[in-house]
Amino acid sequence: MTGPLAQRAFPPEHAAVRAAREFVRHQLAEVEADVRDTAVLMVSELASNSVSHASTSFRVSVGVAGSVVRVEVADLDPTIPKPQDVTLRDLSGRGLAIVARLAADWAIEPAAGGKVVWFTLSTQAR
Repeated sequence: MTGPLAQRAFPPEHAAVRAAREFVRHQLAEVEADVRDTAVLMVSELASNSVSHASTSFRVSVGVAGSVVRVEVADLDPTIPKPQDVTLRDLSGRGLAIVARLAADWAIEPAAGGKVVWFTLSTQAR
């Protein structure tokens, strides 16, 4: 990714998930609606994971370079999550599976004092 990513920090509160969605929606205002909506859905899942599992503040970074959107969610919990095997009856546990399914690319990486989960989306028509 070339150029700086827009960043915003959020507290470890459930209300911050909505704020993170709105931050991403605003940052991607010029991107095609279906790509923007997909990014918003995915950041909602990752921000929810940070609040529910990491229980730490988290930072969302968003950028566009050419035809690639990149979104990062970083928190202060060094535990690397793993996608869960869930059934139709499970009420949660699908966040990373959603990201894996919808992203052009994604990863979870250790970071100073925590981790970063990032994903990319293409703005090119499929």
